[in-house]
Amino acid sequence: MNTLRTTWFALAALAFSHGAVADDTTTEARFVKWDRPSDKEVPIESARLDDTGVCLVVNDDFAADGNHVFELRIYDGAGNEAHISRSTITAEHGRWGRKTCYGFNESHDVAGTWWYVIDLDGEQLLSKELTVYSR
Repeated sequence: MNTLRTTWFALAALAFSHGAVADDTTTEARFVKWDRPSDKEVPIESARLDDTGVCLVVNDDFAADGNHVFELRIYDGAGNEAHISRSTITAEHGRWGRKTCYGFNESHDVAGTWWYVIDLDGEQLLSKELTVYSR
């Protein structure tokens, strides 16, 4: 693991050891998994690399109305950037929400503590951890 990645991962672990919201306590984030037999989403606290339908659901009720840049970065158990996406969210009456799903790559991704880091308009909004186990 390179030095920059190691430093970031260590700082993230210290700063967000409880999956805490950065500065805004109005932001809620939770992990869910699609349960095929019931055809419903169920809350999860961990996942496995062979799971499908694992999603992060984020809701916030304290944003200026209008369009905002939403960025999600996902780091695997070794601190490798596994995913990055950038999109536009639109807040109405201060509220917005986003559900983002990521399909693990068993041949590349590393089990362990995964970090989901969300920026809104270039400012870190929250970091949430998910324990991901190997098969």
